[in-house]
Amino acid sequence: MPILELTWLLWIAASVVVPWLLPAAWRPWAIAGVTLLYLGYHEPASVLFIGAMTALTIASGSRVGGKLIGTAATIVLLMGTLAVFKVAGRTAGGIVMPLGMSYYTFRCVHYLLERVKQKLPPHTTAEFLAYMFFLPTFIAGPIHRFPEFHRDLRRSRFSAQLLSAGMERMLYGYAKILVLANFLLGQHLQPAIDRLASGSPWLGTYLGMLAGGFTGYLMFAGYSDVAIGASRLMGFKVIENFNNPFISRNIVEFWQRWHISLTSWVRDYLYTSVFSLTRRPYVAALAAMLTIALWHEVSARYVIWGLVHGIAVALCQWYQKRRGERPGASAPGNGIVGRFIAWFVTFHFVMLSIVMVQYDSARALRIYATLFGVAG
Repeated sequence: MPILELTWLLWIAASVVVPWLLPAAWRPWAIAGVTLLYLGYHEPASVLFIGAMTALTIASGSRVGGKLIGTAATIVLLMGTLAVFKVAGRTAGGIVMPLGMSYYTFRCVHYLLERVKQKLPPHTTAEFLAYMFFLPTFIAGPIHRFPEFHRDLRRSRFSAQLLSAGMERMLYGYAKILVLANFLLGQHLQPAIDRLASGSPWLGTYLGMLAGGFTGYLMFAGYSDVAIGASRLMGFKVIENFNNPFISRNIVEFWQRWHISLTSWVRDYLYTSVFSLTRRPYVAALAAMLTIALWHEVSARYVIWGLVHGIAVALCQWYQKRRGERPGASAPGNGIVGRFIAWFVTFHFVMLSIVMVQYDSARALRIYATLFGVAG
């Protein structure tokens, strides 16, 4: 990931320093300009695709009479292009997705839909470009929203407190990535687990599954922390992406705590629409989880993963409705034992599901066979 390279930190430093030094009227142009220079230097081809997506987003619905049709056509084109790149990346050799395209596409769709609903604040083209070409969240998210970005762009002022908060959050993120995930889990714990597996296959496989799940979480959460901290240095409070997901006591609660910027986007723009059309929350849950799965990767294993989680969410919704609980509420339990069981089941369901997308199919099947006693 570029976020771990020294050159990325230098570009982030430029993104922070240059806009603050320039007059307020020039600040949006500076934010977008530094990101464009970064893309042009590291991946020139990405500038062409991202630039075309930006132009389409600006032009869509510019004519009052064709606003809805233009917006719908643009969204289909944007999402279709993203799907083509994801499929081609797995089936055609040498096809590389433009840098940040997954996150960029969802920001474009968010902007288009909010513009149709007339919920965007009055803004300039420069402010829109600053939102779209915002380096801290460009590569690995979070998928922040335009109204909040615009508010911070207009109101934020540089201060020592801002500098302290941003640096602290970035250090917190790098500690997750470099110290906890890479050094402790990767370099020390994983070799010990591998040695243990030679004498105790089941325990070694189980601990390896947990180590892999926590490593993936710490890496992704660390990237989000770095992006949030860098955004803070620039005066922007970006949406949180994780909220202690492994303490969840049901799968609905888990998805309210995991990759929050993506799940909230899918909830607002897909789940609610499917539910409004079908009046069936279970259908909406399946559609939402399949969308999340395919956003990550267009493959059979992710489709299966999405279906598994979609079914789990639907079952959880059904159970909560049957018990008369508020949707998404933390799991029930008669005292500490009930709460522990709810957490234990949720935690291991999540960890087991991570296996199917973290490893190739053959290795995932070997892990499941060992854990469930099919293999010796």
